[in-house]
Parts: sequence; C-alpha cells; structure tokens
Amino acid sequence: MRYVLIAKFSELTGYSDKAVRRKIEDGVWIQGVHYRRAPDGHIIMDLEGYAKWVEGQRGPSNRSGKASGSSSRGAARAA
Repeated sequence: MRYVLIAKFSELTGYSDKAVRRKIEDGVWIQGVHYRRAPDGHIIMDLEGYAKWVEGQRGPSNRSGKASGSSSRGAARAA
C-alpha cells in the first residue's frame, strides 16, 4: 500500500500526528510529493515519497538551507 492516513503513518514511522502536520505546515513535506489530499479532504501520506525523503531525495524543495545538488549543477554550468 502506497498511501495511508496520518494515524497509520504515525504508527508506521513513529512521527506523532502533530509532528506530521507541522512538517506539512512548515513545507518540509510537499503536497504531491510526500502527501496528497483525498477527494474528501483527508491528508493521505505517500510512503514512497516519505522513503525518498528519508534517503535524502527531498524533491523540489529542500528546507535545510543547503541547495540540493547545487555543486553538480554549478559544475555543469561551468563546464
């Protein structure tokens, strides 16, 4: 199963409901990458997107302050 509700996600990962919602509010987890909204409005967590985040592949937004992959892009531009 790829998508789960926050309660199940919390059970699987150890993140509290509040921590999940805070990461969403803070933009750490991105809609369409790490979670989706179901037609009824529920937040559905994407386990594949979460796994990529854990592995350091954050997708289009990197809130750590470091540019993701910036050195390789800079090197490509300089070449």
